[in-house]
Amino acid sequence: MALSSYHVLKALFDTDSAANRQVLADEFSAFIEHNGVYDQARIIDINGDEIVRVNLNESSSEIVASDELQDKADRFYFKEAITLNKGECYVSPLDLNIENGAIEHSRLILLFAWQLQSLIRAAISTVLSFLICEVQS
Repeated sequence: MALSSYHVLKALFDTDSAANRQVLADEFSAFIEHNGVYDQARIIDINGDEIVRVNLNESSSEIVASDELQDKADRFYFKEAITLNKGECYVSPLDLNIENGAIEHSRLILLFAWQLQSLIRAAISTVLSFLICEVQS
């Protein structure tokens, strides 16, 4: 996947900082606006917490504020994605979107998840993160 080779992903994994998260969010914004197919792009950490999310609203993107990021640990796609090996891709079945615990009945989504692996220096442990892209039907 092209996004997994982006230097901004590597920078975030080398040093997780607000500045690196913002650069990644800006890259996601440009990616989903240019592509026009993805409804959201996000990075989810090994605990299921979103650390970066960008939504596409009509033709413009919106970077989600850090205090609005969600815990997705209980979502089926996270449970499936956590079992992936590096480089593998998960494609979900069609599903209704859920935001902040509320089902959005008017939105069917298909999710793609890729595992990204890195060494977070501060924790000195291997951390798995996931790039989740949603396609709205």
